[in-house]
Amino acid sequence: MKNLFFLSAFLIFTCSLNSQTEFYKNNITLANKSYQNENYNTAIVYSMKCLTEKSNDFLALALIQLSNHFLGRYEISNEYGNQILNLSTQQRGNSKIFQLVLYYQGLNYFGLGQKDIACSFFNLAILTGSADIFTVQQNKFILETCH
Repeated sequence: MKNLFFLSAFLIFTCSLNSQTEFYKNNITLANKSYQNENYNTAIVYSMKCLTEKSNDFLALALIQLSNHFLGRYEISNEYGNQILNLSTQQRGNSKIFQLVLYYQGLNYFGLGQKDIACSFFNLAILTGSADIFTVQQNKFILETCH
């Protein structure tokens, strides 16, 4: 699943680099590399630097949300996920990454013991795109959890 995120993030990243400053380019590159290497705290630091220049940057917010999720910081991850949800459709960019944001919002709520809210996010993640973005295990988890 993380590999799909990397591919999607890379495509968005390379397409949007032309309009960004060197400061942003360097930091988002370092954030993405850190995330890929599972250095989540470092990914958060570089992503936060990106937000100083572009406060509603979809990719930086997504990296922060996902990094916090993998660190078990579900409440913080939800805060950044909610910021992403408040962005306009145009600001959100890639729908597959947005689908993953919704899925991880669901996992955050599930980790916090709020199954009903988690299922709402899982269902929204599936309705936003297609279920084939998720692995068989993830689809099975959603079905077993929410039905």
